[in-house]
Amino acid sequence: MRLKLNSAFRKATAALLALLLGAFIAVSSGRTMAAWAAAQSGDWLRASKLEPGNAAWQCNVGAYQTIITNDPRAAIPYLESGVNLNPHNAVCWTALGDAYAHAGDPVNERRTLEAALRVEPNDAHIALNTATIYVNSNEVERALPLYRLVIQKRPDWIGQILPNIWFHDPNPEELLARAIPPVPGPRLALLKLLADHGQWTSADVVWRRILESKQPFQSKDALFYVDALLANHDVTAAATTWQELASRDKQLSERLSKGNLIVNPGFESAILNGGFDWIYQRVDGVDVSVDTGEFHSGNRSLMLNFDTEGLEVTGLKQFVPVEAGSRYSFSAWVRADSVDSANGPRFAFLDPQTHQAVFSTDDAIGSFPWRPINGEFTTPTGVNLLELSVVRNPASSRIRGKVWIDDLELVRNP
Repeated sequence: MRLKLNSAFRKATAALLALLLGAFIAVSSGRTMAAWAAAQSGDWLRASKLEPGNAAWQCNVGAYQTIITNDPRAAIPYLESGVNLNPHNAVCWTALGDAYAHAGDPVNERRTLEAALRVEPNDAHIALNTATIYVNSNEVERALPLYRLVIQKRPDWIGQILPNIWFHDPNPEELLARAIPPVPGPRLALLKLLADHGQWTSADVVWRRILESKQPFQSKDALFYVDALLANHDVTAAATTWQELASRDKQLSERLSKGNLIVNPGFESAILNGGFDWIYQRVDGVDVSVDTGEFHSGNRSLMLNFDTEGLEVTGLKQFVPVEAGSRYSFSAWVRADSVDSANGPRFAFLDPQTHQAVFSTDDAIGSFPWRPINGEFTTPTGVNLLELSVVRNPASSRIRGKVWIDDLELVRNP
């Protein structure tokens, strides 16, 4: 429809309307500019009064009241106004939920968090807060998929989230199906939690699922499980787990020699510091290092450089599963350079529980080229695990010099 200006009255009316509209735009524009200026200086309250229809100013005032002035009840009206003006602002919904939480109103906290989740269904913060509301209301079934979303989005949070999930639902099958993403990282984290709490039956369920998935992961990331089983004195389960790892990891299987119970016997591979490989913890007075310039065979050996007094252990050891009451033969190649001490280093097989020596070799003293050290022994009744260490006994005297070790072997006699 066109307006025909065919009379003086109509022209005057149109001119007046245009003038009023221009004045309104000028005033509105001035208010907007003033509101923005107030907001830039941090005066959100003035901005909200100058422009009450702007959802952002309302939300910012509410957030300020909650966080800075610690007055959530004063914040709620502004935040409610903000979400009414813009119901698609998930941040404002979340702030409103936080205000209700601080005000002790769980019903409205839940309402607002669910609204925020509808706006941003993939936001990890919102999902975690909503899941917390659900578990606190004993609605674990609703919380589990939200926890799964959070772990997928923020895997670095899993250490804080998992204990809460497991506390509210200790069923490993359900957790794997609904709360834990089907990838090795989160599943290994759940496995560690269960092992740390001695939940061995549940831990075995999770470990089986990890293996059955056939998804790749680094074997070193699962060594904690072998260590935990050993600490629980379950040598059989630890050895089985180790073999399962080796069967899927060529680099780990290369550390094993057929018939030889010593893992990585020539130190050709890096020390894993866990499982049934070598474990090393630094001890003052002895430097332990891989030597690529001196070896009996292969390309490497292990050198121990001594300069200390009262040294009993070198910090190097390896756990070896054995059969109780069985006969074993041990051999190793050793080289020494200027080892000056009343008691030199020696190999010893110890019972890890009693720390009593089952077998030990002669000391390495003085200087000599590569030569074999060997012996035989029978494992005591009830002993199915030995700790192979390099030790000194007695340890009272001072020791200086270098010793190289290579090509260790332990075999069970027929």
